[in-house]
Amino acid sequence: WGLAPDDFVVMAVGRVTQVKGYDTLIRAVAKLAPRLPQVKLVIVGDADRRHRDYLASLKRLAAEVGIGRLTVFAGGESRIPECLSLASVVVSANTRKPESFGLSMAEALTMGKPVVAKAFGGALDIVRDGIDGVLVPAGAADLAVAFAEAIGTVRANVWGDLRKGA
Repeated sequence: WGLAPDDFVVMAVGRVTQVKGYDTLIRAVAKLAPRLPQVKLVIVGDADRRHRDYLASLKRLAAEVGIGRLTVFAGGESRIPECLSLASVVVSANTRKPESFGLSMAEALTMGKPVVAKAFGGALDIVRDGIDGVLVPAGAADLAVAFAEAIGTVRANVWGDLRKGA
């Protein structure tokens, strides 16, 4: 995926559908990029036939907001632990419909990766806000800004520890 050892890798794992909120995540990373030049966004997941147009729109959006070269659409992947091992933070950007259980969040936390997610649904049971991740307030006025702030909080508070292997 062209990642460098010093990259701050924001990763999302899950099928590519509108409910996953990848458009919000792309906008959030675009807000971070000017002050975090080492940020990279990796979206791991396939788009089925019905969602190919949505995937194309996400690629266009990444280019439009200036992070096309910083974004990797990795497609479907069966080696999720290997993918997650490359992440600095895992984001569940689902903002529309709460998941009862977010498998990607649980997998990330199992691997010691901090998680950013909206404070609703299964995220409330999986992510301990301020301990192993950051929960974005459900009522945030601008979710892209709120996700950007949460990712920035993770970077400021734990990235150094993660890079040192602490």
